[in-house]
Amino acid sequence: MRVSKNLLVAGVFAGHSLATKMSTCSPNAFSFPPILGTELHSITASLVRGYTGFVAFGRPEAALIEPGGVDFCNVTVSYKHPAHEDLVSVHVWLPTAKSNERLVGLGGGGWAAGEGYGAKAKFAYWHGCSTGGRQGMAIANKYPEDFDGILASCPAVDYPSLVLSLYWPQFVMNQRNVYPHACEFELLARAVTEACDGLDGDVDGIVARLDLCHFDLQSLAGKVIDCNGKPLQVSQETLEVYKAILKGPVDPQENELIGGATPGANLVGFLGTANTVCDEDNNCARGRPFTIATDWIRLMLKKDPQFDPAKLSHEEYARMFRDARQEWGHLFGSNEPDLERFRMLGNKMLAWHAMNDQVIPLSHMRGHFDKVRATDELHGITTSDYYRYFEVPGASHCGAADGVAYPMHALEALRLWVEEGIAPEELSTVVLGSEGNRPGTPVCNYPKVANWENGSFTCRESGGQPDDSLEHQKDEL
Repeated sequence: MRVSKNLLVAGVFAGHSLATKMSTCSPNAFSFPPILGTELHSITASLVRGYTGFVAFGRPEAALIEPGGVDFCNVTVSYKHPAHEDLVSVHVWLPTAKSNERLVGLGGGGWAAGEGYGAKAKFAYWHGCSTGGRQGMAIANKYPEDFDGILASCPAVDYPSLVLSLYWPQFVMNQRNVYPHACEFELLARAVTEACDGLDGDVDGIVARLDLCHFDLQSLAGKVIDCNGKPLQVSQETLEVYKAILKGPVDPQENELIGGATPGANLVGFLGTANTVCDEDNNCARGRPFTIATDWIRLMLKKDPQFDPAKLSHEEYARMFRDARQEWGHLFGSNEPDLERFRMLGNKMLAWHAMNDQVIPLSHMRGHFDKVRATDELHGITTSDYYRYFEVPGASHCGAADGVAYPMHALEALRLWVEEGIAPEELSTVVLGSEGNRPGTPVCNYPKVANWENGSFTCRESGGQPDDSLEHQKDEL
C-alpha cells in the first residue's frame, strides 16, 4: 500500500506509511511503523457511508460529490512526540469497494495541516489550496518522490513573509491613525474593476487584463457615497492608505519587503485584511486584524500571547520579515525555485491563483513562478514541460462568487497530464451558480492572457514583461 509520509504527518513532513494486515475496516488491520522520536497513542477505524460533506470550507469542488455520497473506512492514527508532550492525529480514508487505484492527498487551510484519502495506488496526487497549496509546493521541493502530480491552488508561497504581509493594511492604518470604513474600501475596489473591465474584449464585471489596467484613484477624492443609509465622503487620507496597501510592505527607507494587494481585490469582509470597527454613524476608530497574522506575530515571532501588534514600530515590523525567514523558512517556506528532483522523476505540477485573491496577493505567486522559469532557463529547461501556472480572473481565495468562472476540473486536467501525457494549454471552467454549471471562459497558461476578438476567445502573449505589470500598474494608481 502506497501512503505518502506527507499524508501521515501533513504539515511537518515526516513519517512513514501505515502497514495493512487485512482489508477489514478495523483497528486491528493496521499497524504503526517505527518513526524516530514518536510513540503510538491509538489507532481507530470506522465505516462511513453516504458522506456528502467536504473537508475544506466553501470549496466549489464539493459539487462534484455524487448525491448519494461516498463510502469509506476512516482510519485515524494518533501519536506523540514524547520529548514535546504533543498529540498528533491523522486520518486516512480508505475505499470500501473496488478502488480506482489512485491516491489523493488533500491539503489544509490556515493552520490546518490537511486531510488524507488513500488506497493501493498506481498514481498518487496532492490537491490543496492556500496552506494546502503551499504544502504541495513544499512537497515538490522536499519529497518529490511521494506524488506523481501536484495541484496547488492559491498557494501561500513564502509563508513566513506572507503572513506578516497580511498585517500590513492594519499596520498602515495604525501608523497613520486612519481607519477607512468598509464602504470606502468597497468603492475603491469597485472603481478599479469598472475602469478596467472590458480590457480583454469582454464586459463581464471582471478584470482579466491587469497588465492594461490604469486608473486615477485621485478622481475619487471627496466623492460622497451612501454607506448604510448615511452619506460618507471619501477622504484623501483613505486614498493614501489604499495606495500604501497596494504598494505593499516596505521598510522605513521604502524598500519593498514583499508584494502588496492586487488592485480590485476586496480588502474587507470575509477573509479581509483591512477590516475596521465602526459605529452606527460610520465613525471608525480602530482596525480588526486578520487573526492568522496576529497569531503569527504573537506566538511564532514574539513568543508572547499578550503582545499587541498595534504597538509595532516600522523598524520592528520590517525586521520581522528577516527574522521570520531565518527562524521559520526551513519549515514553512515553499518558494525554492529549483525543482530539478521533481522534474527528473517525471512528475507534473499544476498551479492556479485567483486574480481577486483577498488573502494571498497575485504578485506573490506570479513572482515565484517567474523565478522558477528564470532558474530553468539558466539550465536550458522548459518549465512548461513539467510545471504550468494559470491565473483565474474574478476568482477569490480558494473559490469564486456565483456568476464567476472557476476551474472546477483542474484535478482531472492534472490526471490527464500525468497518466495520458495531455498537457493543458488552457484550464476549462464552469460558471458557479449557473444551471448545470455551464462551461465558462477557459483560463490561460501564464504568461499568456485572455482576449476576446469578434466574439472569439484566445489566449495570447501580453506583449509586456509579465513580472513587472502589476507593480507598474500600482505605481500609476
